[in-house]
Amino acid sequence: MSFRWISKHAVIAIHAEQIADYGGASGIYDEGALESALAKPKNLLSYAKPSVFDLAAAYGYGIVQGHPFTDGNKRTGLLVSALFLYLNGWELDAKEAVTADLIFRLADGKVTQKALSRWFEANCVKR
Repeated sequence: MSFRWISKHAVIAIHAEQIADYGGASGIYDEGALESALAKPKNLLSYAKPSVFDLAAAYGYGIVQGHPFTDGNKRTGLLVSALFLYLNGWELDAKEAVTADLIFRLADGKVTQKALSRWFEANCVKR
């Protein structure tokens, strides 16, 4: 299966929009961490047979844990994951409070990338 990927430009635009809408410091904190986060799903695909949920989790985990931006990493990571799922035929369907709790636990290191993938699978519907 071929996947529709998210460009660096799109990720930076998503981050900028979140900062403009909800506040926080703008800008890239660590260019290498951003490159790494964006490469994570493609690297996973090169040595495994991941599901769309595994790849979305790789995006989210890479951004939330990698902290490529000065601020807004949790918001950006979640939205990039959700966009990847949407572009590939799935839509996130979960309550905002539950989703926020999951992302905060991910940022605190209490949720693994695999657990995030399973959560996406359980909380998405086919478009």
